[in-house]
Amino acid sequence: MKTRSAGAHLAIEAVTKTYGKAKALDAVSLVIEPGELLALLGPSGCGKTTLLKIIAGLIDPDEGEVLVDGLGMVRLPTHRRDMGMLFQNYALFPHLDVISNVAFGLEMRRLPRAEIEERARRALDRVQLSAYSGRMPRELSGGQQQRVALARAIAYEPKILLLDEPLAALDKNLREGMQMELRALCKQLELTTVLVTHDQEEAMTMADRIAVMRAGRLEQLGSARAVYERPENRFVAGFIGTSNFFPFAGERSTGALGATIPGRTPGGDALLAIARDGTLPEGGAMVAVRPEHVALSVSRPAAEANAMVGRLTQILFRGAHMTAVLRTDGGQEIVASAPADALPPGLAEGDAAWAHWKAEHALIIEDK
Repeated sequence: MKTRSAGAHLAIEAVTKTYGKAKALDAVSLVIEPGELLALLGPSGCGKTTLLKIIAGLIDPDEGEVLVDGLGMVRLPTHRRDMGMLFQNYALFPHLDVISNVAFGLEMRRLPRAEIEERARRALDRVQLSAYSGRMPRELSGGQQQRVALARAIAYEPKILLLDEPLAALDKNLREGMQMELRALCKQLELTTVLVTHDQEEAMTMADRIAVMRAGRLEQLGSARAVYERPENRFVAGFIGTSNFFPFAGERSTGALGATIPGRTPGGDALLAIARDGTLPEGGAMVAVRPEHVALSVSRPAAEANAMVGRLTQILFRGAHMTAVLRTDGGQEIVASAPADALPPGLAEGDAAWAHWKAEHALIIEDK
């Protein structure tokens, strides 16, 4: 059975929040479409949880507005915003059984008893815990307790679901399973969902789009694939996944979209890289290359424009994949990641080798 309606349109308009002299949020604006799952991703202190609490009504912004389906929320109390909330701390009442925990919010809304029971049982069914309705929280595992908290958040059929590090307390295997389950449930119920996380893999697994934040500002917004494959600056490229970075002095700008620009590193190594708009960033340029695009060989490939020689300092096997680290004579470290059988036969730590990659996998980004 579907909820009473699809998710809401959520807009954050120039929201600013200051604590003393520290600006937690600096005129942040975002639009989340109905039924979309958006992840707010960034390091501790970047402002993502502050923004989530402002959306929820737990704190007030200094400036700006939160709009749900075009209606301003800033002056509305939390309980009138039609939002479900799920946090890292499950916050279950230890003296109430599962069904009573799920029904608590419905009781606060003074719904008819029959409707409360129907909605609570439907919510438990959606998180596959119907058989546990009479158990106490202490009798449940961590994953089951989190499912109860989720059932409570969706029991009154909100249009928006707010998630603040909801899976951080779970072990790795359980967390990965819950990521897929939680995403599937949000999509089934057509909930507009905002997820706060510092875990890049969680954001890429769950979100339709990712908003990368730093120091109260929005650095980049896009799909997981777009943010990973086309980061706009060094911070995003380093925070989403792993990258090799090379300082870059380009020889020309073409102005053509996706142009290939030749240049050199400070050590004199030649580089051929892609510029999104055909121009070099004004604030300084870096070239970013993902480790999975770096190959290793015992000799320089004749047809490869981007190649650097050095010595292998580490070779780490990680099951199906291996990671190798090469250090050039100039001190540049280059990380390569590939299937475990892709390392050239006979190469070992301490050996000389060439690291090389295609120009299409070398992206010129802003050095900030």
